[in-house]
Amino acid sequence: MRDGLRLAKRIGCNNIDIETDSLEVVNAFQNPLKNRMVGGAFLDECRMMMAGFNSTTLCHCPREANKAADLVTRTVDSDNVNFWLEDPPVFLYPQLVDDVTLL
Repeated sequence: MRDGLRLAKRIGCNNIDIETDSLEVVNAFQNPLKNRMVGGAFLDECRMMMAGFNSTTLCHCPREANKAADLVTRTVDSDNVNFWLEDPPVFLYPQLVDDVTLL
C-alpha cells in the first residue's frame, strides 16, 4: 500500500481509492486506537501519506475480486516499478477477461 501511495503522489493523483482484501487493515484504519497491529508504524506512515491527498477511501474487497491486483503484485518487480495509465500489460489481459466474464 505504501508503494502505491508513493506512486500515486509521484504521478500527481489527488483522489485515491484503495481496495484491500485484508479486513484487519481496514479495521485498523477505521479504529486506530482500538486496533494496534504489529504493523502499526507502517499503517501510521500510510495514514500520514494519505493525508497528503485531496481525498482517500479505503475499503475491503474479497480476495476473489482482487485477483488482477494480486497478479500484478506477484509479477511486477517492486525495485523496477513500471506503470501504465491507459492500456494494461499483456500478462494481465487473461485475468481482466476472467473478471469481466464472471459478472
